[in-house]
Amino acid sequence: MTKQVTTNDPVTGAALRIAYDGIIEAVDDVRSKQVACRKNKGEYEYMSASWGGEWFDYKSASWLDRALEGGERKTLDRIAKMQERIEAESPAFTSEKVSRHRVRRRLMGDEMNVGLFVAREGRDPFVWEGMVRENTPRRVIRIGVEIGVLGSRTADDLLPRGAAACALVGWLEANGYAVEVIGVWCSEDIFARRGKARGIATVVVKASDVPMNEGTLATACCEIAFARGVLLTARVMNAPEEVAFTLGRTSALTKEEAQALALDVTIDSDVLTEARAVEWLTKTVERLSTTDAE
Repeated sequence: MTKQVTTNDPVTGAALRIAYDGIIEAVDDVRSKQVACRKNKGEYEYMSASWGGEWFDYKSASWLDRALEGGERKTLDRIAKMQERIEAESPAFTSEKVSRHRVRRRLMGDEMNVGLFVAREGRDPFVWEGMVRENTPRRVIRIGVEIGVLGSRTADDLLPRGAAACALVGWLEANGYAVEVIGVWCSEDIFARRGKARGIATVVVKASDVPMNEGTLATACCEIAFARGVLLTARVMNAPEEVAFTLGRTSALTKEEAQALALDVTIDSDVLTEARAVEWLTKTVERLSTTDAE
């Protein structure tokens, strides 16, 4: 299953939930031009034509494929510099408590085979069993990155949030965790004729069993063009009824919704500055370290 569209979702309680198994599936879907409700065709066409404009940070549709594969150098450089500042300002990264090396394997040493020893009455010295190295499953941490932004926000508002998420992924993988990253756009008032309806769109940016692709992670978590051009557009084209003129109001996931999505960590849509990103990252690393130590 590559895409799932659910109305009145029993899991999250959302009026509309759209879930993609991967980035490629999401991009292919929004390019398919298959609009579920004819009343939304005009909005979908308008958004598709907005590529290259200010709302999409002047990024073209062809830019998306290149960026997802290798990232945009300007964005990657800005993320790297911001990560350095975030990590330098975050006590959690320098704390002895959380910087320890995590070993995610079990080493079984030589043990005496007691039965063999008794049978041979201790005369045969070769009664030791061999040493075996066994891998143990790594703990998977599921990170929900809320890439939704209000219409008045710019690309610079999303960058600190994405940079903090990238920093956390790097820290977790360096410390032996498997990491899954989920891009999330959550909104209220998404339908024109149904007040307070909530919509949740998600896409798996990084599966737990694949290496991190810096370009994909940076593009999906830090580029406002991806957020609006893929997840927001997906909601418009998959909505079963007419969408609101405002396209909804971006909001943070509730605690209940995050639990329903099985997310261990969420970085909220209100993280819009480097200071807030540092605060979030510090608390998150400390919490994960404390939980793991227990």
